[in-house]
Amino acid sequence: MKLQTDHQKIEPVIVSLVSKRLDALALEAVLNSGALSKNNPATIVMAARLESKALQFEKAFIRLEKLRVAGTLPAKGDDVYIEVAISAKQRDLALAHILRRGPDNLPLWLQTWFVAKAAAEGDTNLLTSIKDRFGDAKTTGQTFLIARVELILGNYEIAKSLAIRAEKTVNDISAAIAIAGLYADLKDFDRARAILHKYAPDPAHVPLDDLAQAIEVVLNIKESASALVMAQTLREARPGTIVDILYARALGQTGKANQALEILDEIEAWSEPKEMAMIEILKSAGRTLQLQKFLIGRLTDEPTTLAQRNNYTFLLNDFKVLDVPLLPDTVEIIADDLDSDSLQGAPRFARIELLSKANTDRALPYAKDAAEAQPETAAYIYLQLLKRLNLKSQAIEFFASIIDDIKSEKTKTQILYDWIALGVTSEALPHLKELAETGDRQWFFAFDDALKKLNRSAERLRFLTDYARRNDIDAAFRSQLASELLESGAKEQAIRLFIEDAEHSQAKSKEVEQLLFLWGPRPQGEAIEWLRRHARSAQGSERGAWLDRLSQVGASETVSELAANWYQSGDRSLAGKLAAAYAALKQVEQLKGLLAVEASLGTQPTDDLVRLATAAEELGLLRQSAHFFDRAATQNPKHIAAAGRTAWYAGDHRRALTLLAQANIVASKDPELIFIFAEAHRAAKNKTEALRFYDLALEVSRNGSTSSARKTELVSLVRMRRFVEAENLLNSPPYQALRADYANALIDEGELVRVRGVLTKN
Repeated sequence: MKLQTDHQKIEPVIVSLVSKRLDALALEAVLNSGALSKNNPATIVMAARLESKALQFEKAFIRLEKLRVAGTLPAKGDDVYIEVAISAKQRDLALAHILRRGPDNLPLWLQTWFVAKAAAEGDTNLLTSIKDRFGDAKTTGQTFLIARVELILGNYEIAKSLAIRAEKTVNDISAAIAIAGLYADLKDFDRARAILHKYAPDPAHVPLDDLAQAIEVVLNIKESASALVMAQTLREARPGTIVDILYARALGQTGKANQALEILDEIEAWSEPKEMAMIEILKSAGRTLQLQKFLIGRLTDEPTTLAQRNNYTFLLNDFKVLDVPLLPDTVEIIADDLDSDSLQGAPRFARIELLSKANTDRALPYAKDAAEAQPETAAYIYLQLLKRLNLKSQAIEFFASIIDDIKSEKTKTQILYDWIALGVTSEALPHLKELAETGDRQWFFAFDDALKKLNRSAERLRFLTDYARRNDIDAAFRSQLASELLESGAKEQAIRLFIEDAEHSQAKSKEVEQLLFLWGPRPQGEAIEWLRRHARSAQGSERGAWLDRLSQVGASETVSELAANWYQSGDRSLAGKLAAAYAALKQVEQLKGLLAVEASLGTQPTDDLVRLATAAEELGLLRQSAHFFDRAATQNPKHIAAAGRTAWYAGDHRRALTLLAQANIVASKDPELIFIFAEAHRAAKNKTEALRFYDLALEVSRNGSTSSARKTELVSLVRMRRFVEAENLLNSPPYQALRADYANALIDEGELVRVRGVLTKN
């Protein structure tokens, strides 16, 4: 049939098909056109493109080579020439053409296509040649091209830095779309969106000639609404197969899977873009069964190329479990591919995995051969099959045979995980120990657990002891290790270890803390002597720190002895610690003497004053305690409340009232302080204020669980003459021990009859 004789008239109908793939009808139309008979270069390019699609590479190449030699090959024919040259085994001519034209004379979308084509053909030599030629990337076109090559070669960071450099020189929408597509393939969708929106804020800004490339990018970055608008526009202006496929993909992304699949069904001829669109739509619609049936059918259909079967295999392996069983013919095709020596690497491993989903026993020999040849990459598949078949002993034997040859830490750790799960054996111990010694806590526990399971007691004690010496573990974990040593019956080893670590440490160090933990709360003999020795040799503030350690283990006599000697030699900084030791030993006379000396001296640190006051209070020296609390309060207002409390107990009720009025005792929520304040008001005959604070003391004490809080609660009720409530409390077990306190409070109130009742019940 004769169509239009003018190329300009037929071009709008088929140009979108030519840019990708054409079906048989389109080829017939072009071959019978008047434009071809007139040797129109653009029409010749169309014919060659369609012949290439029909696998007539030699015929297509002859057409285009004539144009190239004559110098009439149009710029838009570059992609066809390159594709046909590669397919016709004329790769040197394809590369020469690219080098002759140069990246800056080739559209960026063409560069993208060419690099993808070379990668699909597995021609890494071609990619390397381009990289060698334009590796310095001085111009935008060169930078973009090398970025594409680096991306295909797996050098993502280099590709991204080149993309960012190329973006800085973009000044038109075509280049912006190409850069956005590069970013999308790099999975940097934010950058892709940013540059695309900068040059095309909405779909209407994209020129018709750039719509197809723009739709591809927008689909990749999942801007489905924009993709649909663009596809509708392009379909109305330039209808054709490739546009229908883009439109179907956009419909699929917007949730219109049925409509999208209907459009694809109307396209009779098979093409890779159609197939990939169908897979994408079925995936996004969650039609798992339909997708699996489609992929298995395609994998079984003849003829298919090795590359196509690779793709179907990878896609089927995306499903952990196949809901559709593999056909017997499919299994044989997979096995035939595996028997081919040319199938290696990831495609081979993928087929083994897929075959295992249909017939694990049949897949096992292939998996074993692959694992022995390439344990770094194929061991995992083989191990999964062994586990699935419950061949535990074979799996462990395999672990032991390959572990020494594994260089990849990720692979090695996965093997060790599986080994532990199946039952660790002695062959795994050196590798577990190596990982444990990196400081990784999970591998520490894995190795320790393995030692326990294998009854390696002596080795485990050495390991724990050595690990506890490390400088990179915290005090909490060191304590845990000490506990493990103790539970293993190695207390002396643990103590010897930490004595060595603590020998030259300061009193507050984690090493000394750990040693105290091992000794326990009340050590004797060697422990006390060790602390005493370090305290004696200490100077300055370390003296006090060692005395604190001695106090911590209850060695008050040693503290008293050392602190008294240092104090008498002029070290007043230890007065507070000495007072605390006297209080702990109930040495009233010695404490009185110390307090008298300190009272006659000048300014002391607030903390020391508080320690002196507290020690005096503990031994009932209330007057002296009040004196030191007063001095502490003068230096720091936070001690005013304590000074008021001590004044009350010392019998100075007026001063107690004055001091407690200055302190913010309400905010403290301390039931004892609030009660004392109420008592001070009562003594001063401030009845209203007294009742207010008794009520507050009652409220606060009810939140406490101590005997002191319960006593405050009970006596406050008496002071407010709420006797029934108080007696109800006395009937509950926690309060029964407070009957004497209740009786004394009743006597204060003159309630002698009630006192008799309480005593009678008692």
